[in-house]
Amino acid sequence: MEVLNFGVLGYSSFQGLQLLKTRILELQPDILAIGFGMNDSEVAGYRDKDMVSDEPPRTSVRVRETVKETATDLEFYKLLKYLALALKFHPKSIGDYVQADAASKSGPVDYNAIERWTRVSPRDYDANIRQMVQLQTARGGAVILVDNELWDESPYRPVLRTIAADTHVPLVDSLRIVAEAKTKVEHDLETRLDLIDSRTRQTCRPRPRVRWKGSSRGDRMTTVVFRVAHGEFPVPAAMSIVGADARLGNLTPNAVLMHDDGLDGDQRAGDGVWSYATSFPAGTRLSYVYTNSGARGRWEGLDVPSIRHVTIPASPDGRPVLLPIDMFGHLYLQADNWHTDATGYDLIAHAVAEVAVHH
Repeated sequence: MEVLNFGVLGYSSFQGLQLLKTRILELQPDILAIGFGMNDSEVAGYRDKDMVSDEPPRTSVRVRETVKETATDLEFYKLLKYLALALKFHPKSIGDYVQADAASKSGPVDYNAIERWTRVSPRDYDANIRQMVQLQTARGGAVILVDNELWDESPYRPVLRTIAADTHVPLVDSLRIVAEAKTKVEHDLETRLDLIDSRTRQTCRPRPRVRWKGSSRGDRMTTVVFRVAHGEFPVPAAMSIVGADARLGNLTPNAVLMHDDGLDGDQRAGDGVWSYATSFPAGTRLSYVYTNSGARGRWEGLDVPSIRHVTIPASPDGRPVLLPIDMFGHLYLQADNWHTDATGYDLIAHAVAEVAVHH
């Protein structure tokens, strides 16, 4: 196969459709791989389709000025501008970022309410992708749709699935591919650390050497055990966990100490996996980071420059739930919060190639 890459950083499906019409279709590709979504969902204060015009340049400039003026009037836009300036002159601590992240996770985004300020709304995204598929298939070419977002709550994902079903076009689900690979990494780590019961192939439960603080059906609380392996980083004192919730230190770093001594939910003393057990209502979404042996109240010994998240699961049997083992200083199959890493992209590329071969 000869592969031509027409992906452009920052492009939404709006620019992608124009690119298809002006440069790609003339090449008569046998197979067209379409992957948009991440940039479409950006709340930029304008719609991509409003930023172009067939009228004279002066009018086009006026359109852009009108859009900018409209966005400037938004309280949200003013707040963002203020925060950007405040950040520039008064750098925030990691605790400020954790608190802001925790506060922002209040529910799914209503893209219908903010359609005017979203680069490409889900409705327009649907129209753009469908037109791309139609233009390619009308000339006898094949199409592969690629879901390239790692955002599980994305409203663009169901749109893409519906298009795939309606047009009978194969869809490569990048989120599922990365999630399955991440689960395998986590399971392989537990196996390597001998934390998997060889008879049941299940995660070994910690011995009840502490009094568990919940998980009863009556209070709907779940006792969870946070776990992090120190990996290549030595631990002079102790690992800690910190989040915006009081049970995670209420943003006080190096205050909630974790255990590698077989207590408080720790499975095995001295195995390099640090643990902390506490209870939350099922469904609670938490933002947190780890620290390594820093002074109480000081942001020292920080983990990777990314905030970790978990939604507390319900315990099916009232027993403690052991969360997957994190790796200090490393995010499994993630380069950042929005992109997978080289391993993940390689898996996605192989999935696309597999579909292409069968065409």
